[in-house]
Amino acid sequence: MSRVEVFQKAVRKYFDFLAAHDFTVSKERVEGEACFLTYSSPRVSILLCYGLPEYHAELAFWLKGVSEFNLCVGDLDVVGQRSEFWKAAPNTDGVEAEVSYLASAVRSVEEKLCSGDLQFYELLISARKPRLLNGDRTKSSGSPRS
Repeated sequence: MSRVEVFQKAVRKYFDFLAAHDFTVSKERVEGEACFLTYSSPRVSILLCYGLPEYHAELAFWLKGVSEFNLCVGDLDVVGQRSEFWKAAPNTDGVEAEVSYLASAVRSVEEKLCSGDLQFYELLISARKPRLLNGDRTKSSGSPRS
């Protein structure tokens, strides 16, 4: 099984909880050894991608119709959901561990993120601005939407 196929399988397994929030896979694109999967609900989109240059799974999410609310998993640190509490699924490694870790991060704020809670998204954006002014671009840069 290729790395992209492992990624696709892991995303479907660990993000299956999104179906309970009316999310469906709205877009799936494979380009060589890269893959982009977008889950959409009426209010929110979640993009998971994998591929070059580093072969790491990444996650971005946004409110539909509100372009400034393009966020990434690192933005969740500002709402008290510290990354040290996010865990990869037991007995996983490589891309499967990365995907299960990202799912753990989303689950830590599942209701607010998935429902499109405007106050939650505003909090994330307002916390991002001071970090950018202080030069911390590593945790706040989101993946490009595809």
